Amino acid sequence: PKFDEIYEKMQEEAEWPQGWEKLKGKKIILWTTDHVWNSGNVTFDLYAREIFGFLEENPDMGLIFRPHPVYLAELKRNGFWSESDVSRLRQYFEKSVNMVWDEFHDYSLAYKVSDAILLDANCGIIVSALATKKPMCVLRRYDGRACEIFHPEVVDKLYLAESREQCINFLNEVANGVDSKEREREKAFEEYISYFDGKNGQRIKDFVTEKYFEKYGEERRQ
Repeated sequence: PKFDEIYEKMQEEAEWPQGWEKLKGKKIILWTTDHVWNSGNVTFDLYAREIFGFLEENPDMGLIFRPHPVYLAELKRNGFWSESDVSRLRQYFEKSVNMVWDEFHDYSLAYKVSDAILLDANCGIIVSALATKKPMCVLRRYDGRACEIFHPEVVDKLYLAESREQCINFLNEVANGVDSKEREREKAFEEYISYFDGKNGQRIKDFVTEKYFEKYGEERRQ
């Protein structure tokens, strides 16, 4: 059913929350992270400086930063960050002219207003983000600790960055409206997204209802 919420949000006119108005009219990147801080899947430590620097140098672009809350908890629990560090990062976004920190309960708004998405290789949102049909770039570690990609058949149809240069190249392509992977994403959408019409919840309800009455009989309908 989470696809229903994404679908509904994608149909609506965007309502810009307080502080997000500065993103209006810009090409917007959604950057989301996975968690398990010491795994070969999480890449924030390798790409943060370049991505934030790119946005500082390109005020006509916008960034929605959405770190996994568990990742932040891991960094604090293991002594890499303090609460003060997190506060400083929040202040950095508040003062920025083109970047926001997304702490809403789901990704729907970020999916709606973004033009492209950065994410980790085995992050679960790969499939939900695929439903938006927007350009997606998978970030991989380049320090010898890259994880095995669990679903290469999906990732192969997306953009892939295995260096800081490749990541910046993707951001520049988004800025210039270039999207050479569009058709491949369309094929992936057709293959892996069964329904994206806002009615999955109703289908699930109908299925459960059907199975219930198959077991207990039509008299229960009364």
